[in-house]
Amino acid sequence: MTVLAVLAHEAGHVFWYDVFVIKPDGSPNPGGPADFNQFCSGTFYQPVGVGQQGSWLLPPTVSDERWVSFGLPRNYHKADDVDMTKLGFDLDHGRFPDAGDLLHGIYSGQLPDGTNVQNGRWASALAAFSTDEDFVETFQLFVLMHARTPLQHSRVKIFGSKGRTYFGDFDDIPYTFSQKPELVRKSTCFNYLLL
Repeated sequence: MTVLAVLAHEAGHVFWYDVFVIKPDGSPNPGGPADFNQFCSGTFYQPVGVGQQGSWLLPPTVSDERWVSFGLPRNYHKADDVDMTKLGFDLDHGRFPDAGDLLHGIYSGQLPDGTNVQNGRWASALAAFSTDEDFVETFQLFVLMHARTPLQHSRVKIFGSKGRTYFGDFDDIPYTFSQKPELVRKSTCFNYLLL
C-alpha cells in the first residue's frame, strides 16, 4: 500500500500537467498556460460562490519555472478553513499543540474555534497547501480506495492543545470519507478511470 501511495502521488503530478497544461489540439504545452476547464468539465476547481462547494478562493496558478518548493502554501482557502500560513508559523515557532489543533481541522473539518468545514475538504494535510497538491492527493486517495485491496483506514494521531487527542485517538480520512461532501465531490472527477 505504501509503494502504491508513492507511485500514485508522483503519477498524480504527471497527470495534473497532462490534463491541464495542454494546447488546444491536445498536445503538451510545457510553457503553459494551463486550461482548468480541460478536466471534469472544469469542476475540480469549482469556483467559490457556487453553492457551498469549492475549496479555493483563487483558481490554480502554474509557475513559469515549473518548480515549486515543497510545502509552500499557494492560493488560499476559503475564510472558514485552516489558515496554512498560521500552521507554518506555529510549526516554525515550536507551537506544536496549536499546530495540532490546525492539523485536526484539516483532517476532520472541526476547526479550533468550533467551526465545522463540511467535515474536512482535504485528502491530506499536504492537499491543503496548494491547488496542485489538492489534485494530486485526491487522486492518490482515489487510487488507494479503489485498489484491489482497498484502503479503509489511515489513522493519524494528532495531539492538540491541552494534551488532548481527537476522534477518540485518531483522525481517519478514508474511514470518514463518505461524510466529507467536498472531498467526495472532487474524488468523483476520477470515476472515469474505473471504466
